[in-house]
Amino acid sequence: MMSRNFSRTYLNATLTTPNGRYMIGAQPERNDFEGGTEQTMMRQERAKIFAPFDAMKGLQEALRAQEEKLTRTPRREICEEDIARNSAVLMTLKRGMEIELFYWKDYHDILSCGKITFLSGTFIGYLELDHEPVGFADIYEITVL
Repeated sequence: MMSRNFSRTYLNATLTTPNGRYMIGAQPERNDFEGGTEQTMMRQERAKIFAPFDAMKGLQEALRAQEEKLTRTPRREICEEDIARNSAVLMTLKRGMEIELFYWKDYHDILSCGKITFLSGTFIGYLELDHEPVGFADIYEITVL
């Protein structure tokens, strides 16, 4: 049996192939030539090499947290006229109605549209807009669509 002599190339070195040709700056297509069998890297293993890498773990989360802190707004005062108007609209609401809410939650002013999924009738009331609870005291403006 004829022995095979291969020299591998790395960064512009020379590669000697079995037929005596030289290739400059190329690497062999096969990973291993022992015993005349070729062992290639599986596609999934090759894909792992090019997987995204986060060199600074946690940086994106820290930036998002800092951005959230900087965009916080203080809770606004609601005048008596707005309270009376919101109260009149709240008295007409029923479960399943579509509304538009402008309200304050978690240090942010939010404008949201959706269906009422729950409506509380207690003194300290709240409603759920698409399963998101909103206290009556936090509503700046409410409009029935």
